[in-house]
Amino acid sequence: MPPDAPTPPFAVIDKNKAERVHVTLSSYKGARLIDLRTYYTDAKGEDRATVKGITLRIALLPELRKALQDAEAEAIRCGVLQPEEAV
Repeated sequence: MPPDAPTPPFAVIDKNKAERVHVTLSSYKGARLIDLRTYYTDAKGEDRATVKGITLRIALLPELRKALQDAEAEAIRCGVLQPEEAV
């Protein structure tokens, strides 16, 4: 990956009817990053990033994955997510 150039999104998740979350990798000043950013479609039909999202050092990806797995397990335990809905 060239310095400071984001990758195409690894995933695009529908957030609601108007917004999507793009998951990309990039780098900034030599730091490798993962970015989860909210996008919308402008009047010209082009995807545009918003300021909503998070950017973390790629080294934190295993910790983020564990936190999301724990959140999924807790949501199932509390009954707000059905096991068959978990992907």
